[in-house]
Amino acid sequence: LKVAKIQKLVEIFTQRIHSNLTLTALNILKVAIAIYLLIHIVSCGWYFVCDAGESSQSWVRQDDAIDETFLFLYTSSVYWTLTQIGFGNSALEPQNDAELMYSMGVGCLGLFVCSWLIGSIVILMTRLIHLQKEQREQRDQLRDFMCKHRISWPLRNRIWTFLQQIRKKAPKHALQESNIALMQHLPKAATLELRAEVFVPALTTHPFFSTYAVSKANKFAMHRLVEKNALQEVAFNPEHELFADGEDALFMYFVTSGEFLYCSGNQHMNALMATLTLPMDASRSSGQSKPRPSHKMISMTATTTGGGVSHQRTEDRVAMGAVGWQMLEEGFYTSTCRAGDWMCEPALWLRWLHLGWAVAKGHAEVVTLDVLLFQRTLQDSLPQAAKYAKLFLAYANRHRDSLDDVFNDVSHLRWMAQDTFEPPLKFDIAQCVPHKLSNVRSEWQPADRRAWNKVWSSVFREAQLCNRSAMIATLTADMKNDVVMVYQTIFSNVPFAWASEEERISHRLKIGFLKRFFITLAVCSVKFSQHDNSEAVRPWPYPLASTICHGGRMLLRLQGIRWQDFIAFLLFGSNVTEDDLDFDDRSPPSPIYVRRAATHGCRLVEHSTQILEQRARGKETLRHGHMGMDLPLGGLGNPAPMASGQYFVGPSGVPYKRRLASGNRQYCMNVQHGHLYLRADDYGTLCMSPLAVLAQTTESNQSWASRESIIERLTGLRQVARLSSMGLADLPGQGRGSTFGDLPVSRDPDLLQNDWEPIPRISSTGLLKDIIANSGVAEDSIDEESVEELRRLLGKELVLEYNSEGELRLRGRLVFLHLESRTEARSRVLVQTQSKAKPFGQDYGTGYMGGAPDGTMTTYQSATSSFMTPPSRSYTTEDMLRRGQQSENLGDRSFLMEDVMSEQCEDPRIVTMLSRVEEPWMTTVARYCQEVFNLCSAAISQIIESCHDEADEAYLCEVECPTSVAWYHKNACCGLPLSYKALRVKAVIGVVEEDHHIMGDLLCDSFSTTEMTNKLKGFGDCTTELGGFIIRQWQWLRSENAAEAEGFARPSIIQKLPNHLVENVAALLIGVEASAPLKEDCFGQSHSVDGRSKDLSAFGKRKWTDYRKGGMEVPASLGGIRATVDAAKFQLIQNIADQILSLEENSKEEIDFFKSILVNSDHGVKEFLAQRDLMEPADEIQSGRVIRHAGSMVDRYISNI
Repeated sequence: LKVAKIQKLVEIFTQRIHSNLTLTALNILKVAIAIYLLIHIVSCGWYFVCDAGESSQSWVRQDDAIDETFLFLYTSSVYWTLTQIGFGNSALEPQNDAELMYSMGVGCLGLFVCSWLIGSIVILMTRLIHLQKEQREQRDQLRDFMCKHRISWPLRNRIWTFLQQIRKKAPKHALQESNIALMQHLPKAATLELRAEVFVPALTTHPFFSTYAVSKANKFAMHRLVEKNALQEVAFNPEHELFADGEDALFMYFVTSGEFLYCSGNQHMNALMATLTLPMDASRSSGQSKPRPSHKMISMTATTTGGGVSHQRTEDRVAMGAVGWQMLEEGFYTSTCRAGDWMCEPALWLRWLHLGWAVAKGHAEVVTLDVLLFQRTLQDSLPQAAKYAKLFLAYANRHRDSLDDVFNDVSHLRWMAQDTFEPPLKFDIAQCVPHKLSNVRSEWQPADRRAWNKVWSSVFREAQLCNRSAMIATLTADMKNDVVMVYQTIFSNVPFAWASEEERISHRLKIGFLKRFFITLAVCSVKFSQHDNSEAVRPWPYPLASTICHGGRMLLRLQGIRWQDFIAFLLFGSNVTEDDLDFDDRSPPSPIYVRRAATHGCRLVEHSTQILEQRARGKETLRHGHMGMDLPLGGLGNPAPMASGQYFVGPSGVPYKRRLASGNRQYCMNVQHGHLYLRADDYGTLCMSPLAVLAQTTESNQSWASRESIIERLTGLRQVARLSSMGLADLPGQGRGSTFGDLPVSRDPDLLQNDWEPIPRISSTGLLKDIIANSGVAEDSIDEESVEELRRLLGKELVLEYNSEGELRLRGRLVFLHLESRTEARSRVLVQTQSKAKPFGQDYGTGYMGGAPDGTMTTYQSATSSFMTPPSRSYTTEDMLRRGQQSENLGDRSFLMEDVMSEQCEDPRIVTMLSRVEEPWMTTVARYCQEVFNLCSAAISQIIESCHDEADEAYLCEVECPTSVAWYHKNACCGLPLSYKALRVKAVIGVVEEDHHIMGDLLCDSFSTTEMTNKLKGFGDCTTELGGFIIRQWQWLRSENAAEAEGFARPSIIQKLPNHLVENVAALLIGVEASAPLKEDCFGQSHSVDGRSKDLSAFGKRKWTDYRKGGMEVPASLGGIRATVDAAKFQLIQNIADQILSLEENSKEEIDFFKSILVNSDHGVKEFLAQRDLMEPADEIQSGRVIRHAGSMVDRYISNI
């Protein structure tokens, strides 16, 4: 039984042997072992027969061997057995009947064993001869060839030596699937499973495939790759070339065994231009692949950093051959690819030319991945591959100087793969709230120096730039530390022995300055812009504490306030004397002091009165107005981030050590950490243009109201209207008032006043449906879908209004841009001549953009060129793919739906843009020019400036719903009247030659733009529920030809915009720097005279620039964070500061107040102040008017306080 088991194990073992020669030798060994076992058994039987017999006659007694050793008896038995088989002659003879019978049986057995032995050996030796025959024939042929051509003896010797080395180092024979006949008989399912187990382990050494394998993405794409034979296994002999420099890259290679030597060098690579494109975004139509788009093309000159090689292994030289070694000596550098490495990954995602040579150093095997089959397969089966391709293209642009065939930046590739297959997170401000860890421990108060080191540091890493999820997590963690740092700076509770009363007062003034500064930010609606000094601003979405923690500067616009009054308030509070206000930028009050120079300042744009931040150059750095104040950043007495350790934050940011023996402090005087920079500019009294006034005016956006207050109010107004129609007097308090129940409502802040008032925001779909039904609208006009869509639009694009008779209407906002191109020869106006809707699933021609790097969907098509540049904000490729999946669910097999016809809308008009409710008018113009016309910042600024120059022709008017701009509003109006307030502005471009460079194809005679939308229903006669594309045809027409275009002619009723006087316009630029001028900070960075920007901010965090590289929506470097303070806001700030700071210093109420405003965004702070009755509910004081402001609090902004 054991022998049978051993035989089974031997069979399993032999299945793992790949060499035929080894297998033959093993079979010979098996025969030898079997013969020996048989001889052993027979010998034991021969001895047993003589020992077991009772007769005195036996072969042992006959030879007097009974007293011999056991070894002698055993070897004698073995020798007797061999003689029975036929080998030799033995004197041992049978002496009794048993031995005679046993001898006869062994003789018969020997006959068969001898025949079997001879046959087996002959067969095995024949096989060995056959295996060596082919090699002998090949050697003979090579010998005959060299003799025939009289090859020189030195070359013959080198060739024979090389072949001998190959034979000695030859690996196991690599079988290909096509060489195995039995594989052809396997069923398809088994074949695919077998191929998957062969190839998938090789692919998953790469981060993209390994992350894909463990993700939730559909695994069908991997099976398709295996099924389409995109993966093949190839073996290479030594010095065989895998690819050569300059060839098209058609495969990606995964090394499974052996080594490859990759060579590249300066001489060839400097002359080589490798073109990278994005092949994964080719559009599809009717199931056929189109040629790869030629847009988004970048050029890369491959450069090297290596010179010659001073040391090289002998085997490398042999593997490279004479030509390869000569290349190496001429300056080429090399790298080795071993098992587990990969080569030519860029070929999968880009159009790639090989930048070097790869040769096998010995016998090697690779798995090849066909590039074209890969792209076609994953384009159909794995949408995430397109996202990875975009990330890879961005990586290639950033690392163009180091990218080659064998790069393997695993960390970046892993981040990109995780960002592709793990859905990006959304920034959640609630995650920035420090937690209470226990009854005695809290993240608000770091427990020890290790915790402080964590707060002072950042988790930012360069590899995270390729992973949006990692960037959001990093931003969240850093901003939580921002909150802790600012809080500790204001409310440090470490006991401190003051050196003097002046030192204590100075510190108290600095802390009071910071407290009042953050109260100012809480009241004045902090805005931020992603582009330098752009008018397109958004409410601050991050914790208020982070406004000063990442290297940016806060630009405060002061209207009707002297900057001296404002700084005096920040320092001393409301109780200031005349002496406290008597200072200028050359003699500021202590602890503020004058700085001799600074790198940033402010500039006033006269036509718009906009204040811009700018970098100071030359003599501007030495202008007056630069001030500074040293801060105890991190909190007085808390651990400082010194490399040597054991240092603590001093009163003016100078770190100190505690001397235990004397109790005194030893200050590190050459280090100062924490400096507040102030720049003040006074522009005096200004006359603001009409558009400048409108630029600071936003639409009403109301707070929430209850069902009872709304319906009761509307019902009362209708009753008053009926009484008035009957000739009765108005009831007291029931006329057109300014309250809605207990909620104050705002008057229309725009200049076109009328009898309509906005209704407070509707809290639910059911409430909105009740209000509409109560107004008398027919029930068949009200359906759930329309009501839900209307509620979504209210407060964003539409406002629900009522009049004194209780009637309702909807109102939106439009901007007509009369864009005129004026030259000496002619003057033309840009007109939308035609618009066309195409649902998802239709190819829309040359301008189809399957995917720019950020997945946005805007296209230019002109008579002279066809180019696409992504705007900064639009729908993403994932949205498009999701729409495509919806179309597939409707029954189509492909992404495109040819059965849905496009809808054309004849609606000629000048440039018409839909404005958002809370958006300033001119911000709408800037946003439209950026997102639709895709203009650069310089072009947008020129258009805005021209609008201000032509402000005398601007006016407001009432218009109807534009059919090609706001078509979806008609479907959601639920039978209510719908009108739009429109601002008509004029801009002149193309006057000078420089305009043609910055305006680009906008000045072409005709072009088209393509926009993506969620819903096409209502566009013309379109009835589809799908989203799609809006293609607009634009043309420059002469004024007489553009007269019929909507918005060109002036309507009969308009409202002109008057000028507006503003007194005492000033600007304050405030920022926190790491150290005072000419000082060194705790991170070892020096504030030198060159003013060079540092990598780390004063709080130890990376600056906004680094987050911007990772795709985060963060403030721009110039004018990125802004707020406006006028007289009304200033009074409110003073009232809140007096109420909060009049409490006991560092009381629980004061601490809770500042914790709440530090962790909240702009909207959350407004809600918090409203809850504390420090501001009207969700109101904002702006330009002397009460402007309703929508916003939501952080759900748990104070849950852990």
